[in-house]
Amino acid sequence: MVAALVQVRVNYLQEFGVNVGVLDSVQEVQLRAKLRMLEQEHRELDAQIAHWEQQGTNDQLHLRRLKKMKLALKDQIIMIEAQIIPDIIA
Repeated sequence: MVAALVQVRVNYLQEFGVNVGVLDSVQEVQLRAKLRMLEQEHRELDAQIAHWEQQGTNDQLHLRRLKKMKLALKDQIIMIEAQIIPDIIA
């Protein structure tokens, strides 16, 4: 199941010209560091969104912006994961 999802991600990225080939160790370390940073930002945004929703504030525009930022981070995370995870066809 996971391999199939990864393959779908790789195919999607290749359509947009993203190189998902073999990485050298320096590139992989850099990508993993960036991935950890993006995942942390994603968790922080998730906490902010939950806080805003619990407060029941009427600032729907701010809440919508936070959610869009969270989705953009998720897209970046998926792209980096696709570059790190090797292309294994089952």
